[in-house]
Amino acid sequence: MKTFLGRRSFLSLAAAGLAVATLSLSPVVLAQGGPATIQTELLLYRNSQHPLIGTTSGCCWDYPGAALTANTTQFYANENLSLVFARWVLAWNPNTLSSPTGVRLIHADLGPKNETEIAGFRVVRKRTPIVSAVDITADLQALTAQKTLAHQTFGNGQWGCKIYGSWIEALWETV
Repeated sequence: MKTFLGRRSFLSLAAAGLAVATLSLSPVVLAQGGPATIQTELLLYRNSQHPLIGTTSGCCWDYPGAALTANTTQFYANENLSLVFARWVLAWNPNTLSSPTGVRLIHADLGPKNETEIAGFRVVRKRTPIVSAVDITADLQALTAQKTLAHQTFGNGQWGCKIYGSWIEALWETV
């Protein structure tokens, strides 16, 4: 896991009444007489100049780009940390004028096999970049073993969406 080096997700956490702090170059640990809090980021992809181009297939989900590893990260359930908050953030261009294109977040066993959808976005008539986010806390809290997290896309038979960034922001507390 990589340490998140920005503050944008802390704004929504502060609004929810959680203790927050400005991040430095080390993991943030907030100890206020209770459990310590740590924020991490699981990066699936980030490159605004060279987006991943999703499949044009309108019939099935597939991994965008040329390699599976560019679309996956590992998630490890940790008995010493409790997941308090997690959200998937997707910077993308649906790149469609007619039928929908989409991106979904999945978890799978190593391989990957036994793919299960966690969340997804499907958009019609949008050809400009957008940022979408969804709370996935309950889905990740339910994972008890090492899993592969990945994003997949589907097209509309003619166009595929473009992914500029896909990451998971997570807030943990020590147990």
